[in-house]
Amino acid sequence: MKAFAYVNPANEREAVAALKVDGIAMPIAGGQDLLARMKDYIDSPDRVVNVKGLDATITATPDGGMKIGSAVKIIDLFEHAQVAKLYPAINAAAIEIGTPQIRNQGTVGGNVNQRPRCWYYRNEEFVCYKKGGSRCFAVNGENQYHAIFGNEGPSHIVHPSSLAVPFVAYGARFRVIGPSGEREIAAGDYFTRPTLQNVLKENVLEDEEILTHVILPPPGNVKTGHYEVRYKASHDWPLAFTTVVLLTGPLWGKTIWGAWWTWDARLTSTLFLWFLIVAYSLLRGAVEERGRRARYSAVLGILAALLVPFIHLSVYLFRTLHPMPILLKPSAPSMPSEMQVTFFSAFLAFLLLFAALLRARYRIATLRDHVASREQEHA
Repeated sequence: MKAFAYVNPANEREAVAALKVDGIAMPIAGGQDLLARMKDYIDSPDRVVNVKGLDATITATPDGGMKIGSAVKIIDLFEHAQVAKLYPAINAAAIEIGTPQIRNQGTVGGNVNQRPRCWYYRNEEFVCYKKGGSRCFAVNGENQYHAIFGNEGPSHIVHPSSLAVPFVAYGARFRVIGPSGEREIAAGDYFTRPTLQNVLKENVLEDEEILTHVILPPPGNVKTGHYEVRYKASHDWPLAFTTVVLLTGPLWGKTIWGAWWTWDARLTSTLFLWFLIVAYSLLRGAVEERGRRARYSAVLGILAALLVPFIHLSVYLFRTLHPMPILLKPSAPSMPSEMQVTFFSAFLAFLLLFAALLRARYRIATLRDHVASREQEHA
């Protein structure tokens, strides 16, 4: 990436002052978004200003609401008992953000202010509206995850912030500070649509302004919920492929061992892996409460993932009928080069098949949810 200066201010005022520079200055908090854009040459700032030193506390307000510092980590927001009690939709949105690593590094302000995840915007080769161009490539390109409601263009991005939706729903206000002082903006007015007048931005922040706090009013007697559609169907295909392995293995096992099945360590552990994946699949549809379903599924998923290397190493740990590895082993592969070409070609083919099936499965799930929502509207 392009070389840049790094400034580490001690407070809000110093952060605002540091953003005033001859050139391009950008704030950085957790860094997952900005650093990725810099590596891909989407942004090339001359100065990066660290804002992780801003307020990282969650406090109650005199009127019964909550005040959340923009530097609060996503995981701390999720684990805050009072936020979970008063604003359950925020709690539900926080746990859905990224991965555990991202939640432990990312901040509230960073999530709210992140840039679009459109693959055309994220590719330096496509100069779209968001980068000063004159075209939205998603219109005639890959656009299955772009906006279809409330976005007349010309850019058809979807705002990537998971926290923005419940903040707007709860009537939050955003405190920002800049060279002209501080001001508060209603969350619903903070975000902008990608019209020609403001297509380069996703919010109303002026140059050298930074978000410092999210101020939530008392929730009142409201019922809330949070729902996202995303890739969570990847367990279908490990189940299918493991089933194929267990069904086709006995075909040559009968010839070599003289038996369709034996309680060999590798066979038994593979069968146990199959049961774990089946249990995971059943659990995803059997437990309605989101939190319990996520926890139980995570346990089964971790156990299944840990079992994969154990299955590979089982021939070293136990006396087994299976031969020793000839490819993935400490020494050089003993598989003939011709067979290696065949093996890796087949591996790549199945990997592409997995990707295609996963994409098809996701589309089916999305259509099913759409049909269900339409049925509820007409019920």
